[in-house]
Formats: sequence, C-alpha cells, structure tokens
Amino acid sequence: MRRLIIDKLNAKQRENIITLCAVCGQTEPIKLSLPLPSPGKRLADERFFLLYDKGQLMSVIHLFYPDGIAGELIGFTHPNFRSNGYFKQLLSLAADYAEEIGLEQVYVISDGNSPDADKALAALGLEAEYAEYMLGKSLGIPPVQGSPSTIPSDSFSVNGSDSAALSNTAVCTATRISVQETSATLLTAGLFAEIFQADIAQCEAYLEEISSDSRIHTCVLDLAGKPIGQTQLTFMGDMAYLSGFGILPEYRRQGFGLMFLNELEMLLKKQSITQLTLQVSSQNKTALSLYRKDGFETLEALHYYPLFEEE
Repeated sequence: MRRLIIDKLNAKQRENIITLCAVCGQTEPIKLSLPLPSPGKRLADERFFLLYDKGQLMSVIHLFYPDGIAGELIGFTHPNFRSNGYFKQLLSLAADYAEEIGLEQVYVISDGNSPDADKALAALGLEAEYAEYMLGKSLGIPPVQGSPSTIPSDSFSVNGSDSAALSNTAVCTATRISVQETSATLLTAGLFAEIFQADIAQCEAYLEEISSDSRIHTCVLDLAGKPIGQTQLTFMGDMAYLSGFGILPEYRRQGFGLMFLNELEMLLKKQSITQLTLQVSSQNKTALSLYRKDGFETLEALHYYPLFEEE
C-alpha cells in the first residue's frame, strides 16, 4: 500500500484519477469533480493525496488552500473498496499535511448525493457546519425582438460579439435601469467596501481586475441620486450569474433588495437571458430568504464539514 502527497501529477496519476472519478460517477449521482492540472505542472496552493493498493488507485483527495489560511478538501474512493478504510487513512494524511503547513481550518466538501460518503463522514464524527447553495431562476421566454424597452439597444447588448463593447456599469433606479459609460472601479469601490465592510484598497483591486472581463458588468441601485446597492452580472450565452449582491446596511429590510432583483431581471429578460443563477451560504439567512422570496430554487448544494479548526 502506498500513500503519496503530490505537488506535480504525472500523466499516469492523472489518468488514474480520471478513471476513479468516472467509476464513482457511474455508481452514484455525484456532481463534485476534481480540478486536474496538466501533467507535470507544479501546484502552488493545492495538493493531491493518492492511496494505491496492489497497483490500483483506491482513493484520492484534493486539498485546495488559496489564501494559506483555510482549505477545502474533496475526496473519491473506489466504490468496490469503501469498507477497507482507505479514505480514513488518506484523510488522516491530508489533515496532518494541512496542520504542518499552518492551515487554520479545513473543510471536507460533500454534495449530499453519495450515501456512502455521508456514512463515512458520520463514522468519522464529522458534522456539516453549513452549506453553499447554487440557486437558479428561470426568466421565462425571451421577449420578441423589437418589443418596447427602456434600455437603449445600442448601449446594452449581451449577445454574441456585441458583449465586448458593453459599458461595465449600469445604474438601476426605482423605476428603470439605464446604462452609463462610467468606470466600475471609480463608481463602486467605496460602495462595495461599505456594503461588505471590506478594505477599500482590496475592493478597488478586485473591481479593477473584473473590469477587464467583458462578460462581467457592475450594476448599481440608485435611490434619489444616492447609490445604495450593487452587484456583478456575468453573462454566459443565454444565462447570467449574479455575484457580489448587496445593499447598504441602513437601507436593508426595506424592500430595496427585492426591488433591485426585479429590476435586474427585467433588464436580463430584455436581453434574451433565460436563466439567472447565484451562490449563497446557508449562514446568510437574510440573503437566502430574499432569493427564495424572489422565486429562486436550489440547483445544487455543497455541504461543508469541518475537519479541524483552530480555537
């Protein structure tokens, strides 16, 4: 039996992992997958843990720790050998490694679609601390071309090659949405920092980074000339992904969040977007309640089990 800590997968190891994950996917309706780098690429903020027995890969764990503080762990074990303790051994190896490099917390992630995984985690005494939900909402049939719209068609189009020419910032009022040729960074960094209680320099850096992506557009909720909310929309074909949605603290619980969502959805429908998706934590009960109230439904759920956490 061999247990390996890998910072650079070779071609054979990569092929073994692909085969193992495929077998697991054929046995249970799991949706989790492992991000596999190119063979020979050295990994900076992630590690693979492999357990071989008699030359066959029995279990694999992937540990990802982008900030060097917290880590996320996903594992797969061959369905025919899940009672042999392979996953437990490999998990112990991964936990020891995480502590050695100074991670303060590590979460094991499950999508809830593997009864065997749930049993294994329960046997190890692990309990889910929270969940991340992928929510989605159908926006219905796209409007007929040429239908009345308050959005100038030449200034906000998200179809085909036109998306590269879009303004990166839209301003949403209580009655309509219009588009401004204004820098997302200049317009929203302070607002972003205030909404999420974040460092303004980090917010500026983040908004500057996303402003170079023509698929991402920052929308701001404006009330009587005062920006009170903001979000980012990422356009992907006939779908859009909502992120960074927030309202200033003093304007929350007054209906502005739902108003903002409704205005955004009206805009997206006019641009022939048929589905809006987003991700939200079960710990953010206020946001989760808002999205449910607006008609979002759960598409996927990831459950987070703390493997260890420093006091």
